[in-house]
Amino acid sequence: MATTLRITQMPKLEVLNSDIVLEVVTDGEKTGELHISKGSLDYYPANSKKKHYRVSWTKLAEILEEHGNERT
Repeated sequence: MATTLRITQMPKLEVLNSDIVLEVVTDGEKTGELHISKGSLDYYPANSKKKHYRVSWTKLAEILEEHGNERT
């Protein structure tokens, strides 16, 4: 399973409150988008513009510390 991330939208540095959008492509098919904002990380599955999953940066840090693989 080959997964690539492609930046599909990048705000100008002067623009506040604009998300960075990463397109997630697995085996050549779009599987979703990650929307990175000041307050959270949102994941939109490929065929859904309304349904999405949101996690705050604080909660993401907790999840990664608990379930991630520590690297040095």
